[in-house]
Amino acid sequence: MPKKSDSTFEYEGGDLEAMLFAENYYRWIFDDIKPYIGQNVVEVGSGVGSFSKLILQTNPKTVHLIEPSQAMHKQLKKNIKKSSKTAINTHNDYLSGVESDLKKSHPDTFIYINVFEHIEDDAAEIRKIKSLLKKGGHVIIFVPALTSLYSDYDKSIGHFRRYTKDSLEALCKNAGLEIISLGYRDIFGTASWWFNFVALKRGGLSPSMVKVYDKFFVPVIRAAESRVKVPFGKNVMVVAKKS
Repeated sequence: MPKKSDSTFEYEGGDLEAMLFAENYYRWIFDDIKPYIGQNVVEVGSGVGSFSKLILQTNPKTVHLIEPSQAMHKQLKKNIKKSSKTAINTHNDYLSGVESDLKKSHPDTFIYINVFEHIEDDAAEIRKIKSLLKKGGHVIIFVPALTSLYSDYDKSIGHFRRYTKDSLEALCKNAGLEIISLGYRDIFGTASWWFNFVALKRGGLSPSMVKVYDKFFVPVIRAAESRVKVPFGKNVMVVAKKS
């Protein structure tokens, strides 16, 4: 198991397994960030590779997949197939442990999907990203939103916080990054999350819950939010640039 650092984060296995059924959810994120994915990509917190497979569809030159959980890294290696177009590197470590490897590939894209909330010192993490990121490159961060939705469940799976647009913007700007895109996502999900995890205090996600939401609700929410900019949402995403 990799040594823990100031940027420690972990995933709950059961909840990550449930999220394997969130195909529309991941596709929605991917389609929005695809224009910003470059040729030398780093994904931090790759889990078992659900989102990594989408990244590889862009045929980048190199991809570094970083996953600190030993069990999940083992599964990640099984799930990610070798590619003739992309040099794929998996690391059972944290970002701080692979800096020398990353410097050699001159990364132009960093991707964090539901990871930054697990990092206690997020300011130190984003400064590290900027130091490694190629000039003109992008960092993409997708996180849980709204402090009012923070629940015992968030705490149990290692969430140090939930973000707002303002806090995520400040995090990036304080590191000297330029905001390219910033917005909330999944306004309908705020009520669902509050009811299940704040009011009812549910202890986790179930595959059936994720399947139903992903199949019947996510496509409708995506279509609606492609037309209307929502004032709040269950998640918030930023694309920032080193300029």
